[in-house]
Amino acid sequence: MKTFLLIALFVSPLAFADDPALTPGPALPACSYNFKDISADSAAIMAAINSVPYCWQAVQLAENCASGEGIDVGYVAAAAPKCEKEFETNKPTSQDRILLASMRSACDSKWKSQNGGQAQSADSLCKLNAWLWLVNLTSSNGLGGH
Repeated sequence: MKTFLLIALFVSPLAFADDPALTPGPALPACSYNFKDISADSAAIMAAINSVPYCWQAVQLAENCASGEGIDVGYVAAAAPKCEKEFETNKPTSQDRILLASMRSACDSKWKSQNGGQAQSADSLCKLNAWLWLVNLTSSNGLGGH
């Protein structure tokens, strides 16, 4: 058994390059859901964000599908309730709530002097990432927690 393991460790990955089952396929676009490119369909992006169960998935879709336009604020608005619900499920302490408020305030400070859809979008994504960070911090899934 040990001999097989040693052989397996030293076999070059290129030895399997001709096997189509082991050859990676084309990379998916960043804005995809269920193995489908949804980047050109804002309704599909919103539907995908609304259908995922976790904050991290909603944030990933909102970020990957963001184009820097005002519609991104809508993606963030769709993702935020998932993060808020998950945050509350994790029973945050008052210190967690203070940290979240501070992080969201820092987002406002960074982007308040700039105008336009891109600045508004960046501010919204910044605040969404604050939710995600705190969800991970307070979760009991091994990423953090109390």
